[in-house]
Amino acid sequence: MQSVQNVQLSHRTENESDDSKFLSYFDIPSHLSDTEKSKLSQCLQSNKCLFVTDENPDLGYTDIVHHKICMKSDFKPKNQRPYRLPPDKKEALREHLDELLRQNIIAPVSETEDVPIISPIVLVSKQDRNKKQQENSQKSSANKGIQPPPERLQAIKDYPSPKSVKELRRVVGLLNWFRKYIPNFSSEIEPMTKLLRKNMKFRWSVEQENAFQKLKKLLLNSPVLAFPNYNIPFHLAVDTSSKGIGYVLYQIHTDEHEEDMIRVVRFGSKSLSRWQRSYGPTKLELLGMVTAILDCSVYLRGRRFIVECDHQALKPLFQKTAEGSNL
Repeated sequence: MQSVQNVQLSHRTENESDDSKFLSYFDIPSHLSDTEKSKLSQCLQSNKCLFVTDENPDLGYTDIVHHKICMKSDFKPKNQRPYRLPPDKKEALREHLDELLRQNIIAPVSETEDVPIISPIVLVSKQDRNKKQQENSQKSSANKGIQPPPERLQAIKDYPSPKSVKELRRVVGLLNWFRKYIPNFSSEIEPMTKLLRKNMKFRWSVEQENAFQKLKKLLLNSPVLAFPNYNIPFHLAVDTSSKGIGYVLYQIHTDEHEEDMIRVVRFGSKSLSRWQRSYGPTKLELLGMVTAILDCSVYLRGRRFIVECDHQALKPLFQKTAEGSNL
């Protein structure tokens, strides 16, 4: 039985007999002997009805186990209105629900019944879902972290310099998708975005071209972002200047040689408004710290973390009540 545990699903092949077609769904381990492979194949074929395939799409159901959902005593259910769908999507949804009803996977509810929870359906086509799974797998690098999909990096590498405001908006939008991979993104892209300001005449100069090429280089050489480890502390390094706010959320991992290694979880940045640029140094640094903490709140909320800042004047603010409404 231990040999059977390593059986994995693989892609289907075509133009084969029914039995061969069914067995093509499995990747039988090569270390098995011919006798073991034959026995395993016979076992799989004898229990063909237990597997979902293109020829046997029914999932089936069991009444041996009854699933229970335990809710808190103070839980208050909410009913949400269904999302609006175009006619073709409604028809596809109706066909899918009819198929689930036929397989006894779902049960109908009459309009007179009191349903405590109603949640809208999010309809995702198989093509989109497979594409999303493919993109997610490309972002993962041997479970070591997250990287941009290679095809998007290639698109940025080959992207020409914009020749109009419309093209500039397009390339800025594309670069914004990668902002978490680029340190000080807002400051680096500022020479380009200033051409999008009101009453600003479009003139692509050496300054904009250098910024564009530098962003390309930073992105193509960007580090692999680490998956967050909630068992070790987070460090938030913040740097603020009149050009903008930049921060790095990272953790110190221990490798197999028990040596400390810094792994970046995410980069972040934000440009400053004209009024914010007039702030004094202390107020400006505090603005950067608050902005960084709020941006990373999904990682930091409810836990202790370390904030790193090069402005010593901020330390007393955490030891006494700050004076002034802005602080």
